[in-house]
Amino acid sequence: MVLKAAWSRGEYTKEEQADYVSGLRSMPSLINTALEQKRGAADEATKLSSHARAVSGRAGAMFPLALRRCIETKRNQLYDSAKLYASES
Repeated sequence: MVLKAAWSRGEYTKEEQADYVSGLRSMPSLINTALEQKRGAADEATKLSSHARAVSGRAGAMFPLALRRCIETKRNQLYDSAKLYASES
């Protein structure tokens, strides 16, 4: 409805409308990809937490910092892969 109202006011051309509509059509697959990434991140966090006890003995007082760094690194990897996927689309 929003696109139709904007079209009737002459706010964009027919070509721009086609671009908007094609962008909207790709949204469900992009949302599914994001949800899969979220599931993957949850799986990785589970794996990380299962190994946390073994690492805590070696890291000692630095364990919380080491764990945080591991989580941040994994988050950055997921963000980079999502950004790469978005740029390919």
